[in-house]
Amino acid sequence: MSIEKLMGAIKQASMGAVEAGAPVAVRIGIVKSVSPLAVTVDQRLTLTSEFLPDRRHAAAEGDDRRHGLPSA
Repeated sequence: MSIEKLMGAIKQASMGAVEAGAPVAVRIGIVKSVSPLAVTVDQRLTLTSEFLPDRRHAAAEGDDRRHGLPSA
């Protein structure tokens, strides 16, 4: 293996580790539709329920946080 390939492999592995350290992006959006769920977070990006976490089960499990914010 050449040094260039080795350096490329090390760089690729380190980039994966950095990306894994922050697997969630938090954004503010506007609910455009409830059924089916659609939230616009940028002018050209609308997220559907497939891409949004479902927090309805959290209260049943004793988690009193809402909208991803820590409880007071």
